[in-house]
Amino acid sequence: MISWVVSIATESERVDHHPDLDIRWTTLHVILSSHDLGGLTQRDIDLAITIDLICR
Repeated sequence: MISWVVSIATESERVDHHPDLDIRWTTLHVILSSHDLGGLTQRDIDLAITIDLICR
């Protein structure tokens, strides 16, 4: 799971869009939102797709 966090962080830095990550004993929750725009944007959707591919 930590390797997922590192990969997500690396990709987030690359696209300059940073999700909230909540790491628990056996779970990782990823929350995407464009806080400055008040909701979801295409950037969130694009990063969610990438994160889904990372965590398969």
